[in-house]
Amino acid sequence: MEFHKTLAQRSGVQTILQTIKEQGPISKRELQEMTGLSWGHVSQVTKRFLEEGYIVVEEQEMTAGRTRDLVDINRKNNYFIGVDLNSQRIRVVLTDMKGRVIYKVRETWDEPEREVVLETIIKVIDRIIIQYCDKKIIGIGFAVQGIVDIMEGISISISSIKNWNNVPLKQLMEERYRVDVVLAHDPDCLMKCECNCGVLQKSDVKDVLAVNYNYGLGMGMSIMINGQIYLGSQGRAGELDHTILNVKEDGWHDMLGQHINKRDTEIDMQELSNYIGRSIAMVNSLLNPEIIIMHIAEPDYQELIFETVQKYLQHYSYNKNVSLKLSALDRNAKAIGAALILIDRQIDRVI
Repeated sequence: MEFHKTLAQRSGVQTILQTIKEQGPISKRELQEMTGLSWGHVSQVTKRFLEEGYIVVEEQEMTAGRTRDLVDINRKNNYFIGVDLNSQRIRVVLTDMKGRVIYKVRETWDEPEREVVLETIIKVIDRIIIQYCDKKIIGIGFAVQGIVDIMEGISISISSIKNWNNVPLKQLMEERYRVDVVLAHDPDCLMKCECNCGVLQKSDVKDVLAVNYNYGLGMGMSIMINGQIYLGSQGRAGELDHTILNVKEDGWHDMLGQHINKRDTEIDMQELSNYIGRSIAMVNSLLNPEIIIMHIAEPDYQELIFETVQKYLQHYSYNKNVSLKLSALDRNAKAIGAALILIDRQIDRVI
């Protein structure tokens, strides 16, 4: 599964739709200049997309005494559902093909148990489909915590959900809703969202780390190398909270994730920030990215963690020129990113 394609890797039809998604509202002349395709091809394809409802004439502008139409993705149809799933709750968004949020909802549960979680997911998606029954919902994308088999669409484990082992989410959801379903590791969904509407929007940067810290949920990381999200074997790259901090004489090892889940005092938080800074500095030296983007879910500790990581990068890292950025994305970013991954997959299927 590819989470990021350049325009050169797409067909002419796909390139036009992707360019409208990324740059719209845009004129046909601008489309021709940006894609390098012929005027006839651009005109024919945009006419087809207008007829099929993928795009609309968003506005008109006057240029040199002439009126020209600007086209953009249709906000009123062709929707995608994005689900951010972890042990504590789900966040669900409905987006258009551009990733713009049409609807959003958050649901929690008293007992994190397999059947309860699945029932909650189905309840929310059912509600959205009923509410938007007059719209075309093309698919569902899941941003999933824990270990994920993205090729088979299986959530292998989320440690804090009871009996959550080898859950075939893709199969279950496709059988129920008869739409395309994809699963992705949640940090990769954050990276996708950063590319679309965050730090990396319209950026030429190709080598990036997106680090996600959330108390109780662990520490994850997405790795972009040369413009492509690196998935690793079975899509399991970036498990930063498995960083080994200490190994004792009896062989017991102390991991970053264990500290993230047990801290409860101000002193513990400073110590945890040091551990986080040390781990990120190590990865920075190994991968040599241009930018590291940090997603820190707790506002009370955001400044402390960010400044500590910055100190470790400057004093204990080989790559001292890396730029450390704080993400401005909101808490729906993973769900939006999951929808965006599915959107790109659907664009690649357009012929």
